Amino acid sequence: MRSGEKADGRVPSLQDGGTGRHVAGATTKPILFNTEMVRAIQEGRKTATRRVVKSNKRSLVNKPFQKGDVLWVRETWDFVPCITCRSASEACELFPVKPDQMETADGRTDGCFLYRALDGEHPLFDAGHHWRPAIHMPKAAARIFLRVTEIYWEKLWESFRNRPSPIRELAAEGLPVSETCLKCWREHIYEPCVKRGNLLCIEQNRMELRFQRLWDSTVRKDRLAADGWAADPWVWVIRFERCEKPAGWPE
Repeated sequence: MRSGEKADGRVPSLQDGGTGRHVAGATTKPILFNTEMVRAIQEGRKTATRRVVKSNKRSLVNKPFQKGDVLWVRETWDFVPCITCRSASEACELFPVKPDQMETADGRTDGCFLYRALDGEHPLFDAGHHWRPAIHMPKAAARIFLRVTEIYWEKLWESFRNRPSPIRELAAEGLPVSETCLKCWREHIYEPCVKRGNLLCIEQNRMELRFQRLWDSTVRKDRLAADGWAADPWVWVIRFERCEKPAGWPE
């Protein structure tokens, strides 16, 4: 049984005496990822994410997702009207886009959804391109879908300090693994990753420092004291796999 779960699968409060609420049935929900993590998902390197646990006024902690839920990824995006592309180049022939429509100031406009994670692969992309924030991405623009395979909560540091192989946990978050680590895994020199005397593996330390910076970059400045890496907050560990677009998804 994972941290943060009772025998009946409910998630208790972080305070004594609380109880969780079990939500029956899988649903479809949005989840935000930055451009770097979207690329990691596309490359098959990212299979887990951690999100800060938030409780309500009654100190109940509710799972943001359930096992089996399908998550549609909100990412940095844009909508480019066809007239813009045609004035620049025959973009539809050069780039695998899905023609679509979007409600604009001029009414229903033909065009294509584009994504910053594909930066450099479209003739209109340049350093000055104006991108739209992920939080505003409509469902019709979604192109990446994930199925939740496991969810539980634990302290943030626990994931990387009290695991048999912390580097595997860091790799599942989408961080690139060095050739040194890969060689170590292949030859089973240190499996699981362990402390040698009082020194952590240098590669593990480098990856953890990189994850610390990545984690803090996603936390609002006014929340760093409570939710930053140094605070070691309670987090949801959400593991997922790629899946197909749900039936009946808006086109």
